[in-house]
Amino acid sequence: MNSNGLIDAMAQELVAGTFYHGSPLVGLRELLLDAADPMTPFGPAVYLSRNRRVAEYYAKMEGTVYSVELSGRHGRVINYDRPFIEQPLFAQQVVQQIYQEYWLGDVLWHSNARCVQDLLHGKGVSRAELNAHLRAAGIWMVYGELSEVEKSGGRDGGVQYAVLEPHAITHIRQLEPPPASGSRRSIRFAPN
Repeated sequence: MNSNGLIDAMAQELVAGTFYHGSPLVGLRELLLDAADPMTPFGPAVYLSRNRRVAEYYAKMEGTVYSVELSGRHGRVINYDRPFIEQPLFAQQVVQQIYQEYWLGDVLWHSNARCVQDLLHGKGVSRAELNAHLRAAGIWMVYGELSEVEKSGGRDGGVQYAVLEPHAITHIRQLEPPPASGSRRSIRFAPN
């Protein structure tokens, strides 16, 4: 298997399993990109985590956590933490196209950049505009760790998954809230 085949296999594994989304809103039947805040770290997207506690942090006290399942083409995701050359081939082509369009350069000259996020963010293009281009080109999700500046709190750790294409969300289910911290469950003993 060549290196890009291995990268595509890792991307396929990424999509499997359950993700979590925390929202202050209860009773959602779908997660909409239109409701996303354009000032979020990866731009407007539906944000997910593999860690339920991160979702609980975003649900706040009145909100709820949703379990989410995804379906999307495996090679059409971008890992913002990895270098350009470690992206799936399709993602490399999209990054190259956007880089050339906006900055009139060849991304391969910059392929030793720390990560793809360094190539694309903070170059005079808004994150909303960047996400619109990524989505139009067929990228349905970007993901990575938030930088220290972007983290909004201690529970913001781990990888954040930003879904750019809401149709990739195939299932959403509201979860029961966890027991309040410090509460104790009562145990009843049946008489003999």
